[in-house]
Amino acid sequence: MTQDSKRMYEGMFLVDSAAATSNWDEVEAELQRVFERADAEVLNLQKWDDRRLCYDIAGHKRGTYILTYFNVEPGRVSGIERDVKLNEKLLLLLVSIRSSSSMSTSASSPMMGSSSGMLLEAEATALGEKG
Repeated sequence: MTQDSKRMYEGMFLVDSAAATSNWDEVEAELQRVFERADAEVLNLQKWDDRRLCYDIAGHKRGTYILTYFNVEPGRVSGIERDVKLNEKLLLLLVSIRSSSSMSTSASSPMMGSSSGMLLEAEATALGEKG
């Protein structure tokens, strides 16, 4: 499809802290592989924060958050989510649509909800089915 059919998304990945600390290049390569499979154009990928988790996720007590911005066809987002679920190095993913009205918001405050112009993928799907 053409560039016009792609939308901008914001993705927050959670990976094992030990893997992100000891071998960042491998983690970054794994993320790039996920994006390549979905034919996504990565605009920005940065290690965001390392934190203790509120509860264990796949046996991990700490996680490193990776903030990404990417363009992809809306139908390919589910493929990215599936690849993350099947990958042992990638623990979780939260994807939001990045609307044009929220382009001016800073990268230091991701995932602020629809009040900053972003919709969760589920909300966008529901709106698409109604409209």
